[in-house]
Amino acid sequence: MQFPDLSSPYYEYVRSSDWARYVDCLNRDGLLWCLDLNLPTLAAHLMPLKNLPEEIILPGRIGFLSAACHPDGPLDQMEVFFKEFLARKDFDAAVASICFPKARWNRW
Repeated sequence: MQFPDLSSPYYEYVRSSDWARYVDCLNRDGLLWCLDLNLPTLAAHLMPLKNLPEEIILPGRIGFLSAACHPDGPLDQMEVFFKEFLARKDFDAAVASICFPKARWNRW
């Protein structure tokens, strides 16, 4: 697998098939890229997830980050993410799910 746009340590995680660490880092860094509206970097780092082994369960943040990369994604889906994140007491992701659509819309 070749993913030349991956930053360190992501490239090393893909090379060594350390998917648990890859997902853990993306779960953290991806939210920051999303809030910075750095969607090209976020999208590049989401790509390798298409090759995940079936036994790897993705956290809810990854679903949100994937939805954030789709410019035509429904805004009402963000409300679903917001409620899910609040229920899990993931307040950073809850804020991102509300702020991101507004920031994206205002930027473009």
